Amino acid sequence: MQKICVPITSIKQFKEAQNPADFIELRLDCFPKKELSDLSALGKIESSKKVIATIRPSWELGKFEGGERERLELFKKVIASARIDFVDLEFDSKIIDGLKPFLDEKGIKLILSKHFAHSTPSLSELKKLEGEMIGKGAFACKIVCFANKFSDNLITLSLVKESRTPIVSFCMGEFGIVSRILSPNFGAFFTFASLSEENATASGQVPARELREAYSQLGESAGAEKICLVIGDPIEHSISPQMHNEGYAQAKIGYYYFKQRVTAKLLEDFVKMAKELGVAGFQVTIPHKVSVIRHLDKLDESVKAIGAANTVVVKNGLATGYNTDSAGAINSIKQTIESLHGKNILVIGAGGAARAIVYGLKKEGANVVIANRTSGKAVELAKEFSCATIEFEKVRDCTKIMPVPDVIINATSIGLHAEQTPVEKFPEGSLAFDVVYSPDETKFLKTAGEFGCKTIGGLQMLVLQGAAGFELLTGARALIRVMEKAARNALEEKNQDAGRLEEKNIGGNAGAIGLGEKNIGNNVLAKPFEKNIALIGFMATGKTEAARALAGRLGRKFVDLDELIEKKEGKKIPEIFRENGEKYFRELEKKTLEKACGGNNQVISCGGGIVIDGENRRLLAENTLLVCLTASAKTIFDRVKNDSSRPLLAQGDARKKIRELLKARKPFYEIARIKISTDGFSAEETAERIMQRLTKGVK
Repeated sequence: MQKICVPITSIKQFKEAQNPADFIELRLDCFPKKELSDLSALGKIESSKKVIATIRPSWELGKFEGGERERLELFKKVIASARIDFVDLEFDSKIIDGLKPFLDEKGIKLILSKHFAHSTPSLSELKKLEGEMIGKGAFACKIVCFANKFSDNLITLSLVKESRTPIVSFCMGEFGIVSRILSPNFGAFFTFASLSEENATASGQVPARELREAYSQLGESAGAEKICLVIGDPIEHSISPQMHNEGYAQAKIGYYYFKQRVTAKLLEDFVKMAKELGVAGFQVTIPHKVSVIRHLDKLDESVKAIGAANTVVVKNGLATGYNTDSAGAINSIKQTIESLHGKNILVIGAGGAARAIVYGLKKEGANVVIANRTSGKAVELAKEFSCATIEFEKVRDCTKIMPVPDVIINATSIGLHAEQTPVEKFPEGSLAFDVVYSPDETKFLKTAGEFGCKTIGGLQMLVLQGAAGFELLTGARALIRVMEKAARNALEEKNQDAGRLEEKNIGGNAGAIGLGEKNIGNNVLAKPFEKNIALIGFMATGKTEAARALAGRLGRKFVDLDELIEKKEGKKIPEIFRENGEKYFRELEKKTLEKACGGNNQVISCGGGIVIDGENRRLLAENTLLVCLTASAKTIFDRVKNDSSRPLLAQGDARKKIRELLKARKPFYEIARIKISTDGFSAEETAERIMQRLTKGVK
């Protein structure tokens, strides 16, 4: 049976942790000082769950600032005061020998741990470390790494699979979630999960109740053969996990489905991991539906024709791509119009969704006309599938289009972010279909209803394409009504969360206002949201231009902190560094930030080093919704190699300095719960992707 350890940071959380946990870790380094000064409450603990005592020092990602002698004495007091089953001690600690006699006397087992905060060593290195831990008297070994890429998970899972002693090993970070979930399936002693999203003690922790639900669905199955995922960037808005997991539960087939952000840079690596792990497969959403094709082994005819894949089945080490978007759209329409043969259909849009729909319509024998804001794209699509085109302006009044359309399909994002519609007049009796699934009734559909038209929302397409993917991934029949109900419930929950946000009208960072994995994607900006949005990130990640573009889209004031500093001082940033030093600049930066945080409805571009200062981090967390822009070290170097104005790169090896600074600042950037990679994206594209993270999306 898969076992879960839940860390708690106060004795008050003990009761809440008992239900989902098999092990409860007392993170004593995070406990309030008042609780540590009076350990009597620990002595009153009564539980059948195993209890682990940990006092993690700051040099190993913890919060204990005292010396080793002080830590040893605190361990002794805790052991004397409470029923403790295990003590977790760092492999590099100097108090192992001093503490072990007390553990042996009480029958307490020792877990020796090592955390690699920025990387994942090789399997041979980890095996050697495991042997050394056992040699030091460890009952169990805990080796936690950091996933910089998805294939890092294969290393920790291999370590678990090949170990012959109790072991805990997985990868931290957002790309390490798969090993957190699967390590017990491969034989790990337990895995870690947070009490809640807000109480996570490490990057990438999954809430314990969600993980317990996953294990309940998977049963005792070993390995990854019943794991399914949906990937994209962004992915937080997706309701596919709720839809599929409810379908799996009702069908009692033992599968589990979760979402995973995958950057363009790591797409190939993700596919490699999925194949080597042997997952059942994965579904694909923006922006990877086209680019994923080159990493697959086989393509279904629908993918070859459409040029995009949204479902990938992994079997016998091979990945086969399918496209179910087309079937989802056509089957949605055919629930109202039985036969599409000879029907006149207007498709507005020429992107991926439009392409899949046009392919399906032509297979059904429909007469298709395409209109698009960029006419060249409409002409290209029409030429490929032998369709006609009309000017985009003409779709405003569809009553004047000849022949009169029987079906009008909005396959654009118009209506996603605002009360907009490409069509203002509909022919009476026609059918209107919008691929946007949230809001449930777009301006396009409302307007169509006013003209007496039948309407279909994008949720129907989402469910039916998902059902087709369900059957490809599992081989089981999809329970469409169950999946539709789950999808509607998920959307309602998001809307309720958005309503609560509106009532509170809180600014704060994403974590502080409840914009975690479950509800980033609520239409925050469509509701009153007066606080600022701040863009942080390393130099040359594109913060200034992306913030400027985002401010323009939102109708907000654009604030560039560096620009304000230069204006006040009457000289450029490099001059300030050169003439007054970095310390002087950082003080100016703090004062400028304080002033900016006093305003509302702004998009603020921050300097790369602003997060170094703790007071700055507090100001940003309390007064802004934080978005962190990221880029690879290579991309950053390519962007700055000819820029002599960067003061911190003025001397020495720029490549090395970039890597060092990135490593040093990475933990500080973690205060932002919304992260956007700018590798390969323009400022406008980055602004659009930020909008998608802040608003509801299209599957």
